Amino acid sequence: MRSRSNHPKLNELYTRLDDYHFQNFEQIKDDAEELLKQAYQINDTYSQAYAFLHLAIYYMMFRRFDSAEFNLKKAMGIASKDDYTDLVAQCYRNEGKLYQLKGDNFNATHAYDNALAIAESENDNATIGILYNNIAYILMQLKDYSFAKDYFEKAIIKLKTDKNQAINLFNVYINLIKVCCDMDDIENAQKYCEKAKNIKVEGIFLEFIMLASNIRIYAIEKQRTQIKESISSVLHILAEYKGNKNIFSTELLYIAESLLLADMKEECRHILDKIDTELNEDDIELNLLYQKLLVAFQEKYNEQDYKTSARYYYLLMAHEKQENMSIAESLRNRIRLFEVNQKHSLLLEEKENLEKQAHLDEITGLYNRRYCDKLLSKISSDSSVKSFGSIMIDIDHFKEYNDTYGHLQGDKILRLVADVLVLHRTKGISVGRYGGDEFYCLCTNLTDAEISSYLTNVLVDLRSRKIEHVKNDGNIVTITAGFYNDKKFCITLEDVMNHADQALYLAKENGRNNFLNYKDK
Repeated sequence: MRSRSNHPKLNELYTRLDDYHFQNFEQIKDDAEELLKQAYQINDTYSQAYAFLHLAIYYMMFRRFDSAEFNLKKAMGIASKDDYTDLVAQCYRNEGKLYQLKGDNFNATHAYDNALAIAESENDNATIGILYNNIAYILMQLKDYSFAKDYFEKAIIKLKTDKNQAINLFNVYINLIKVCCDMDDIENAQKYCEKAKNIKVEGIFLEFIMLASNIRIYAIEKQRTQIKESISSVLHILAEYKGNKNIFSTELLYIAESLLLADMKEECRHILDKIDTELNEDDIELNLLYQKLLVAFQEKYNEQDYKTSARYYYLLMAHEKQENMSIAESLRNRIRLFEVNQKHSLLLEEKENLEKQAHLDEITGLYNRRYCDKLLSKISSDSSVKSFGSIMIDIDHFKEYNDTYGHLQGDKILRLVADVLVLHRTKGISVGRYGGDEFYCLCTNLTDAEISSYLTNVLVDLRSRKIEHVKNDGNIVTITAGFYNDKKFCITLEDVMNHADQALYLAKENGRNNFLNYKDK
């Protein structure tokens, strides 16, 4: 293995490319092109490969994939031929990133695996940490959030062994904020947010992604004032930045998604308009994400537009080759991910995760009826559970709602009720969809009063939304619930479920839009 030249003409260029700080991205291209020119003059093949690699990185930043792929192949060809092992590892790492940006997680994983094999053989903790971060990001995209979080934390352990990895550490903390938000773990999201802020890094782009992460936390917490202040900073950066603003597109999409979550219509519309002006028409992956978000915005605010829907489905067709991965390929992809460091233990965890996915309801994302049975089995054998309760919930006159408004709107109501049930749940409550318009909540170590308080909050919240339902009393969407709760040793779990079901039936007889404790029947 040979290394870089110490030629004085090249040292300054190497230093700048090693230490760029996310300020002037065009400078990367200028420095890489100058390095390439100088390297050809003195026939320094290491510098040639290094320059091509950084040109590829530059083009990836702006999602110009054809140019990135061309330069990456040039770098890999030289590095492989001349046995520059460190550059080969970097080429594989960036090849994985390129595939990942294009939505091809299967080939991305294969490239990361190759890079990891070299990094582990060289005991290169910094590169291993970066690769763990990239692998975790794929897991996050696959919605395997707990595995993603584990890998992000492994990345931090590796990166902390190298004091020169501040920017990469910062990026991992940002990703941890995102995955914790996806898991509704706001406490840890805020913890990682503070850790990211404490890392001394500079750059407009880094400031921008920090703002995007803060906005997601504020959106979940419904802190509209803080969101508006952060949006003001975002718009200021966009106005002041003189380079290619396409670099901000991915984070702008994340911000727009957060604003939609926070129900801030005008701010979301403004950011969507900003994205539209910056997107590269040839970037199918990012355009698809934008169109999907635009469709969600229009559906949320009843502003459906035929052209938007047509564009979205056109992009779906164009994207089909990347998305239409066979089951076998998908499994190989995921198995490869979990074989990276601890093959046997991770495969066992993956099996458990696949089983978990099979227990999720497709419409609401809640646990399904199959998982209800599994939870009951766990509760039965858990000695820490001293009391057990069950809540059964129906949407009032849901068949009539579907007949009046259509099944698509009916699916939206199912998701809305699921969101309200999740929003108000406390520790000890597991929420699932039993089937049709029926939901269940399994409650452990809670009192009757605590369950009643939960249901009161749910019913009041749903009523306050005043969602039209002309075939229901009061002309709004409502729910009815019944529950039973007792000491675990006093009654079988099956009887608890049956009593809750009977309480629901009696609550319906009492006029619906209420709840009943079976003990009060």
